[in-house]
Amino acid sequence: GVVVLRHREDPIGTFLAFAGASAERCLVRIVDAVLAADWLRPLEIWAYMSGLPEHKRRGWFHEALSFRVRAKRSTKTSKEQVSSDAIAEAVGGALAERHGWRVDLSSPDLDVRVQLNQEELLVSLTALVQPLGSRGSYLEKAGLHPSISWALAKTLDIRPGDVVLDPMCGAGVLLCEAAQHWPAAHAFLGCDLDAGQLAAALRNATAARAAAGAAGGGGRVQLFRADASLRGGLPFPDGSV
Repeated sequence: GVVVLRHREDPIGTFLAFAGASAERCLVRIVDAVLAADWLRPLEIWAYMSGLPEHKRRGWFHEALSFRVRAKRSTKTSKEQVSSDAIAEAVGGALAERHGWRVDLSSPDLDVRVQLNQEELLVSLTALVQPLGSRGSYLEKAGLHPSISWALAKTLDIRPGDVVLDPMCGAGVLLCEAAQHWPAAHAFLGCDLDAGQLAAALRNATAARAAAGAAGGGGRVQLFRADASLRGGLPFPDGSV
């Protein structure tokens, strides 16, 4: 996830076991620390990693974003006073009031995680969450892990009409994941010098397209034997990708 706050200076003494500690005072300290953090840059990074279109990234966080807070405390200190649920409720209420965000516990735009343990108070934003689906179940040949492939493709900000190139595609898993989840791109091109890897990529691409066919997904993957280490080794004109 994207880190908003990482407080490592005696987190237990700071937030749970200080003189005069009570449930209310503990929650006030936690909330104050969360609100005092610089949220702007982490939110911008989260927006980019979540695939928010570039033209919407500026100023988007001033809008009525839906969110939820999930908290977990992994220490027995003052457990009877401050529960994980109490932390989530207090932080959620404060963020909603500060930013005007809308609470959505089932399907939020933004997932905020608060973790408090002996080592730190950590606040982070969940990013790169792969949607439910096959998650590589179609693969016939092993390659880069499907979840990693999906995450890499996610960071490309693939748009309708784009040409996606993997110059050393191996078994083609990254291209297959990109084609399944961003089928509006114009083409998905893979190159590799190893004939065995290209054969594996072809089998995976064929299986991926068959698996996605019923849902109308799985863009076209084209494969080429080429050496990306050589100047001019890829069979594409300049500026075509």
